Amino acid sequence: MTPNHTKCSSCGAAIFFAQTFNGRSMPIDEAPVESGNIYLTGDLAHVMKADETPPHGMPLYKSHFATCKHSASHRKAK
Repeated sequence: MTPNHTKCSSCGAAIFFAQTFNGRSMPIDEAPVESGNIYLTGDLAHVMKADETPPHGMPLYKSHFATCKHSASHRKAK
């Protein structure tokens, strides 16, 4: 499945949504970055632990919650 590419409704940044292992939809910045902690396999987002190394050659991404200055207004209560 191809991730759903769109724009953040608050800041206008290019993002896409990927599903986490617990079935939740996570907004992710569209452009890969060296400092990212998320890699994708298909449409699943793998959030790496601090001591984890990504698979060789996999682009890394950041959650848009970490980069959007308006992210608090989009978070759902747990």
